[in-house]
Amino acid sequence: AGIQRAEKMELVPSAQADVLVSSRILHAATLFDADHKGRLFTILRDPIERAVSTFYYLENAYWERHYRPEYKDMTVLDYAALPDTSNN
Repeated sequence: AGIQRAEKMELVPSAQADVLVSSRILHAATLFDADHKGRLFTILRDPIERAVSTFYYLENAYWERHYRPEYKDMTVLDYAALPDTSNN
């Protein structure tokens, strides 16, 4: 909805914003053209730090749909061995 709104408002041609942030890079790219070029950069998080952070977060975040109370009885190594854990 945000990208569609930006397009409808002609945000890029208006030069009202210096930075656009989106995880939907292909959709966001449609905002730019030959006269209004964009630049892209990416920030990547260490995959092990991300997995450890996710584990500790999900063992306590009862408001999240992915909350798993059984993680409280696991170690981070047990979590890493689970088949549905990200395999980076």
